[in-house]
Amino acid sequence: MNNFLSKFNPIFEKNLSKNIIGQIKIFISTIWFQIIFTPLMLYALEVEKFSLWIFLFSFPLFFLVFEITVTGPTRNEMSILYNKGEKANLEILFHNSIFLLVLNSLLILILFILFINSIDNLIIQDNYLTTIILIISVIVVQFHGLFNILLTYKGSEEDWNNNFFLFKIINPIIIPFIAFLTKDILFCSLTLFLLNIIQFYHLYYKYKNSKNNISLNFKFKNVSLLKLKYLINKSFGFNIELISNIIKHPGLIFILGLKHDILSTAIIASAKTMFYFVPLKFTSMIINPLELEFTKYFNVKKSQKKLNRIIKNAFVTIILFSLFFFIICYFYGIFFFNFWTNNKIFLNNSLLVLILLDVLFTICGNFFILLQKSHNKYKKTSFIEISINIVIFIYFINYMSYLSLNQIYLVITLSSLTIMIVKIISFIKYLIIK
Repeated sequence: MNNFLSKFNPIFEKNLSKNIIGQIKIFISTIWFQIIFTPLMLYALEVEKFSLWIFLFSFPLFFLVFEITVTGPTRNEMSILYNKGEKANLEILFHNSIFLLVLNSLLILILFILFINSIDNLIIQDNYLTTIILIISVIVVQFHGLFNILLTYKGSEEDWNNNFFLFKIINPIIIPFIAFLTKDILFCSLTLFLLNIIQFYHLYYKYKNSKNNISLNFKFKNVSLLKLKYLINKSFGFNIELISNIIKHPGLIFILGLKHDILSTAIIASAKTMFYFVPLKFTSMIINPLELEFTKYFNVKKSQKKLNRIIKNAFVTIILFSLFFFIICYFYGIFFFNFWTNNKIFLNNSLLVLILLDVLFTICGNFFILLQKSHNKYKKTSFIEISINIVIFIYFINYMSYLSLNQIYLVITLSSLTIMIVKIISFIKYLIIK
């Protein structure tokens, strides 16, 4: 590992090396989750119930389109201030992020309850309590983000990564076990909620032992309209990216359940778990620590040589892995997928290739927007991305019932290709302008 990191040096310092190792732990725990969870849930529940669980869980996740995400931009801004030695405003900035998070969470909950009370859908109405528990669970996870800010803004992600690792290991065992005992997705939802609460308190324990100078005790006097506007402005790109991802992932599952059929949700969700999110999580081992590291290089011209070295080596590593994964999955993917799902869910070769191309384009796009993202300066690119995804989403609402799964995913893959090209052009312009 040290030899690998040395290729990126002299830039990779102690924290970055630890963060890379931490991301490897996250990758391992995520792979564990994805390998274990789906087969165990399919064993514990019937395919139809598992499909219903996926559909209902996508519903509250889809409602995060109304989220004003503050974790990423606040952490990046605080990291920039910390590395500049400007520590006086750190707590003020953090308390403004708490205020935004609380208000936004209340808004999401109210809108969600109003919507499910008005929608004419028997599946949702028959599982009303489950959907309420799931949206509350999702909101609790958003509050985990406060500890992401507190535990990582100084440059080290070790405590955050250890917490993530722990719960990614235990969750895919406990939830299917409850499903096996009860055969009821309501109890699965309650279990998920309780696990999220326990994780919140575990993060709080990590914070209390981190000797952090920033107080978690909210002070209303620190809230100012100017700071709120500043955070909202800085979070614009993050919010647009978040909404785009919600539309593309839980949004797609949600529309499939409404406009196509429930079984389609299990096919797409399971296939993306193995062939989309696995390589995406692997490359995040490099991309996520780099986002934090790039906050140190807010003057691009002065750091040009260092940045070029990081960008070149990281990109080569990511591309080599992506191509290797693509080739292996092209030849053996269907076999592993059928074995993994115990032949209860079936995937065709054409859909597999489209998903692999989709993730390849997505990984490249994520890499090329990374520098601008770390500086909170990627509004235009994010706006183009969300515009493309919204157009596709509207198209699916009107015409999805006439399309096959292959045709649906062809549209998604072409949109990912377009977005990747936009991000590459934006990256080149940013380096030239800076």
